[in-house]
Amino acid sequence: NLNVRDIQVSHSAQSATSQKVNVNVSGLKVNCSFRWEYKWTIFNGSGSGSAKLNPSSSASVALQFISENYAIHSPHDVGIPNCNTNIQIEDMGFDGDGLGIIGGIMDLFEGMFRDTVEGELSSTVCSELRGLG
Repeated sequence: NLNVRDIQVSHSAQSATSQKVNVNVSGLKVNCSFRWEYKWTIFNGSGSGSAKLNPSSSASVALQFISENYAIHSPHDVGIPNCNTNIQIEDMGFDGDGLGIIGGIMDLFEGMFRDTVEGELSSTVCSELRGLG
């Protein structure tokens, strides 16, 4: 489930061989579900969970399109010189593990997981976009 409040796109010709497109997305609201699993010595467990982004989440990406000469050739390459995200998780919930004891403990410490997950999501978004270029 994905909602976007606003998308702004701007374009600038930097030279006869380079053009830049900036895309700013604000008001990202995403609801997702996930599976989790742990293994520690002889103990293990797994379960499901859900998370949702705070609508204050946003992303800004600059795409640079390269051509031999835009007057006669279309672009042959694209790069992403700038990628910035502001991912704010509003809530995370954990279920599972049979009696739900571990899921309940994880819910208690959800705030500690939040910063780690936000950081991982931010770096993943930008690295995945750069991989497409």
